[in-house]
Amino acid sequence: MNWKYICLFNIIINYFLKLYLNFRQIKAIKNSEIPIELKSSDSFIIERFLNLKHFKYNLKIFKFISILYSFICLLVFILYLYPLLWNFSNNLSSIDNNPLKDEIVATIVFFSIKSFLSLILNFPISYYQTFVLTDEFNSRNVKLFLQDKALNVIFLVIVYIPLVTLSITIIRTIDFRYCWVYCTIIYLLYEIFINILYPSLIKPNFLPNELIPMPDGILRKSIIELCKNWYKKTTPSKIFSKNISESNSYGKDKGFDINNSTIGNDKEEENQIKILILMDYKNFEINNNDDDNQQQHLNTYCSLLNKHIVINENLIKRYDKEEILSMVAHEIGHYKQLDQLINLVIPTFNTALFLYLLNHFIQNDMAFVDFGLSTVSLYMGLLLFSFIYSPMDTLFKSLQNYFIRQQEYQADLFSQNIMGCNQFASLLKIMTKENNPISIDDYWYSLFFNPYPTFYQRFKFLENNLKNKE
Repeated sequence: MNWKYICLFNIIINYFLKLYLNFRQIKAIKNSEIPIELKSSDSFIIERFLNLKHFKYNLKIFKFISILYSFICLLVFILYLYPLLWNFSNNLSSIDNNPLKDEIVATIVFFSIKSFLSLILNFPISYYQTFVLTDEFNSRNVKLFLQDKALNVIFLVIVYIPLVTLSITIIRTIDFRYCWVYCTIIYLLYEIFINILYPSLIKPNFLPNELIPMPDGILRKSIIELCKNWYKKTTPSKIFSKNISESNSYGKDKGFDINNSTIGNDKEEENQIKILILMDYKNFEINNNDDDNQQQHLNTYCSLLNKHIVINENLIKRYDKEEILSMVAHEIGHYKQLDQLINLVIPTFNTALFLYLLNHFIQNDMAFVDFGLSTVSLYMGLLLFSFIYSPMDTLFKSLQNYFIRQQEYQADLFSQNIMGCNQFASLLKIMTKENNPISIDDYWYSLFFNPYPTFYQRFKFLENNLKNKE
């Protein structure tokens, strides 16, 4: 069994899958027509649809070519450059017969050369996409673009050298057989911190300028009433703003006045749901430059630990009370389904499986010989095995995307059941028009690359669900 041939076979499978899915997406964009629900809209919406269709078509053609280019470069690297660069780096570092020090130095030299070559090879692609394809969507000039590239290189050097030194030293000194277990536990703790502890405990307590209590008023009372209906054992009280004078400028129009608020006067502090406003959030608009990573979900969320409901300031400015209540109900649906916890299962299992197999791969000296490497290396093992594992990783990620999309649909149904048959569907239709009136996603392409359904797809799901009930 030659590991290099297995690696090449898996890379070919993974890249041809990407090419096939991008081809399906190009075909879907080319044959797309404006949705029936938007045909009666004003001419601006129709013109925007046509402009976005043209933009996305050109972007996908460019991406198809970019994937081919990356595929050819990767084959050249694996067949020729990786063994050449590693053996050169290893010979350069073999000075004082200290295996641990030699491996650390060789890894740093190899990574530095590899990063420089990758920067040079990817520069034309990045430049063309930034200043030709998406020039009208960004405000960066050439100077800022070059500064960003330089800062990325400096950041890699500053962060990577100590990280490599620490990682290799720790892994080489502990029991290597169980290293995958320790790494999986670290990964799981990191994900819990980022997805649960940070938004629930750290952000509300240590970033007071971003999360502020919502003042008393009609909107606050309506949210409390909604929470009372669906959180039987809790009574929400506090609701949080960044700057009092800032918030009051639009608060009166939404049914609350900070000058007459009673923030912090509630006596019962235990088991309370805090309703917060996320201030000055600049990323609400859907980014049309990278439609593979659209996260077209509502910018509110429920935190699991301390029952915070966070509402985006821009949402309060844009939408009326019933529409905001629909968004809150959607997030309550996620909370009741424990989606934050469920979403940790597949990535953690995927990581554990990858690390377990990697652990066995690195201990196989013949695997490194197959690739033409003169010595065994933790970094080279990680790099090469990531290519071998790539089809499996793609499968797990698409499975994760499928479950996330189902969670969004179920949370939409939950909100619809609370607020009424037409309320949440109408909101999604409004958000479709305001943010992205184009919905041209091939099903399989969307399943593999887009974790969240578009507003229009969610609207059609609710519409079809109502038709099935009838």
